[in-house]
Order: sequence, then structure tokens, then C-alpha cells
Amino acid sequence: MKKILIAFCLLIFITQAAVARPLSEAEVKEVKGDVMQMMTLFNKGDVRAILERTYEPIYALVGGNKKAYEEPLTQAAKQMLQSGIKFLDFQVGEPSEVYAADKREVCFVPTVATMEYQGKKMKHTGFMLAVKTTGQSGWKYLAGDGISKHPEILKTLFPDLDANAKPPPIKMELL
Repeated sequence: MKKILIAFCLLIFITQAAVARPLSEAEVKEVKGDVMQMMTLFNKGDVRAILERTYEPIYALVGGNKKAYEEPLTQAAKQMLQSGIKFLDFQVGEPSEVYAADKREVCFVPTVATMEYQGKKMKHTGFMLAVKTTGQSGWKYLAGDGISKHPEILKTLFPDLDANAKPPPIKMELL
């Protein structure tokens, strides 16, 4: 009987670990605040907040170190400012459920940016991927555009990611 009870408890523990869970109110506030701060500063040409909160294993996929990631990010921010793109509005939506990925948890944080370029208004609907080590605090992030263009990145970085974890679509539309 004791072995059956232990096996039953283990089964419950294993199945609970694989089930997506909602974020707590505090986690929602933290994740939305992080994303808003990163994008607000980026839209002013400041990439420091993004670099501080980037999920570090991405460096191995872009040249092996932080510098290989920092340089193109900084250039993109400068080019955006020099091109005359104006951000009119930026919104952060409600994060998805949290999905298990081995010793990490991930969720998708939807974003909508309204911008103007050469007199034309556009809306970019995208997302950030939020990642943290299970049981610890502090989220790290990846931009959704790269994941959308290269979906294999999710499997490379998170081979045990819950199969139900599907990134939201990314789209750009003229208004």
C-alpha cells in the first residue's frame, strides 16, 4: 500500500510539473513592467535594459558572446532613430500561461507598437519570450521576431519545452 501511495504522489508531481500554469499577479506586473521598460528605452536608442535582461544562452547562437549580440542591437537602435521612425504608442498585453521547459519556465508576452514612418502609420503585433529558472525570481527575455523567423530556436534553447507552448503570430500592418 505504501508503494502505491508513493507511486501515486510521484505521478501527481510529474503531471503537475508538465501542466501550464497562470502567472501570479506579481509575476504579471513584473513581466509587463520589464517589457515596457525595455521597449520604451529601446525606442529612444538605449539598449542597456535589453542587454541586462537578455536570456544569455542566445549568445551562443549569435557568435558566442554578449558583444556579438550587443553590437547589432545597438546598430539597430541607432538606425531606427536615424531613419525617422517615430513610436506613437507601445502596449504590453497579458502574458500567456507559463510552460515548463526542463528547469525553466517560459511564457509569451504580447506587444503592440504603433509607429509612423514617412507619414505612414503602422502597427507591429509581436511578443517577447520571458524565461526564468523554476523556483527562482527574475525573468530574462528574447525578442519574438527572431523566434518567429527561426522557430527552431525554441527547440534549441528549450528542448524539453511543453509541446503546447506556441508563440503568438507576428504581423506588421499599415493603418
